Amino acid sequence: MQTLNLSQCKEYLRNIKNLELSCYQQEQLITQLKRQPYATEKQISELKHRLFTEKKPTKPPHPVISGIGTAIFGFFYSFLGAIIGVVVAIVVRILLAIFSSKIQLLSPSWSPFIFWGAVIGYAVVFVVLLYGIKEDVEDTVIKRKAYPQKVESYYKEQQEIKDLIEVKKKSLETTIPYEIMASEETYRQTKKLLQEYYNMGFIYPKYRGLVPVCTIYEYIESGRCFSLLGHEGAYNLYENELRMNTIIGKLDDVIDRLDDINASQMLLAQEIKQSNAQLSRISKTLENIENNTALTQYYSSITASNTTFMNWLVAFSHDEKK
Repeated sequence: MQTLNLSQCKEYLRNIKNLELSCYQQEQLITQLKRQPYATEKQISELKHRLFTEKKPTKPPHPVISGIGTAIFGFFYSFLGAIIGVVVAIVVRILLAIFSSKIQLLSPSWSPFIFWGAVIGYAVVFVVLLYGIKEDVEDTVIKRKAYPQKVESYYKEQQEIKDLIEVKKKSLETTIPYEIMASEETYRQTKKLLQEYYNMGFIYPKYRGLVPVCTIYEYIESGRCFSLLGHEGAYNLYENELRMNTIIGKLDDVIDRLDDINASQMLLAQEIKQSNAQLSRISKTLENIENNTALTQYYSSITASNTTFMNWLVAFSHDEKK
């Protein structure tokens, strides 16, 4: 630490903190990528299910046949109207007998009431059904006109599903293995660069890792400490707060309690939340991994960041040799 001034110490810790976060994020991404074959196989299974369960549209009947069928149905269904008409006529006949002094219960004859009740009931229902026949014929005409387009859409969708199944199969064989390999290589480079930072020896091995580095960096950056060593140094403060359970020392516990972190590790919680949010955005693109550009952009950003960190390391080493 003697060779680092306060400004260099902050920059050094910041770089290590960012490298640790990058490694954490890349580890999570690799885990998700390795699960992707199972997710893709599930997608293929669902696509095959759609392929074999979606039925070809049924051709509508000819309007004349449809109209005749509806008319025959209406002819017989109208008898129900006749029965209702008879019932209504009987009720009317009884009411007239009760409330009119000129009409007795048994005379005049019931036959005209029953006959006309049946005729009127039948006619009303049949007329209503005739209107329904007209609408049914018009609807059938519209459906027959739309039928060729529906069939074309059906075959087009079937072909699209078949093509997508082939794309998913190909991604299982080539795309996913390539992305896993690329992510592991990027992670290896980042991990190697992080180790080169640690190899400089400014951070005691006990305090290496995302949680201690991020917490110690916050101490230095916020002005609570101005050095790593000594009675009032960051190491001593970290140990005291760890002993008093003011801070959390294990990464898994931090992740489980991100919304319950106190002010001493607020930076750590925020950094992990931001990292998780970015990872979540990338994860949503993995469903269509074969057309994924987000991963390429992500790897490029990691490479660019690593180059910046490496340049700082080289520049610092050059200054130390002077």
